[in-house]
Amino acid sequence: MMAATRRNIAAILSQVAHSLDISPTDYDRAVRSYGAVGKWLEDGYENGAYPESSNIPSIYPQGSISLGTIVRPIKDGYESDFDVDLVCELQSSATAMSSEATKAEVGERLKGNDTYRKKLDSEGKRCWTLTYAESEGIGFHMDVLPCIPSPSEDHPDYPGAISITNKDKTTGTYVWKPGSPKGYGQWFRDQNVTFGKMTRQQKQHLFEQSRSHQPGMVKYASIDDVPDQLVRTPLQRAI
Repeated sequence: MMAATRRNIAAILSQVAHSLDISPTDYDRAVRSYGAVGKWLEDGYENGAYPESSNIPSIYPQGSISLGTIVRPIKDGYESDFDVDLVCELQSSATAMSSEATKAEVGERLKGNDTYRKKLDSEGKRCWTLTYAESEGIGFHMDVLPCIPSPSEDHPDYPGAISITNKDKTTGTYVWKPGSPKGYGQWFRDQNVTFGKMTRQQKQHLFEQSRSHQPGMVKYASIDDVPDQLVRTPLQRAI
């Protein structure tokens, strides 16, 4: 009886976690969207959008969309949008430009695109936020985080550390705040020890689902094409 009860509870918890999860189709939509935003931000270098930068910005996802822990949140008792986080790391230094200027340059580049200007919210504390309309009841917003690389001597224990723009909404002043999304991502993957054991089976299942004839379902050409970010280990499910 106890074993059966545990199995029932496990099944219920698994179903709850699944219901909060992003679908392969919505994940694909989010990836295509942040890929397009990233390309626009990268192209800004050639167009003179970042005059103090020595190269094109480094654009990469961070947080739950990268770690495979993304869930649809509840806000005021209702389902809210998925949260997608994108880092825009300008190749400059704190001595070459201020936190305020870094934030402004990324914001102005986004405003230079008619599509993104319409999606852009008011300036946030650390990010510029693009709000994407719902598709089949699912929406998401993309937080674009302006930053620059941190000197390695400042954070020797955190490879890939960055300096993040941070605005005090009371005083309107800007300062740099430290962060290490790449370092945290690597640490998380090191803790996620069951990932390798579960990957093939889950990707097989997602691949077979993708071959169904459901309208709008994202199609994968092979099992290897299924993104790692859609695999869910017990650690990821618990989070």
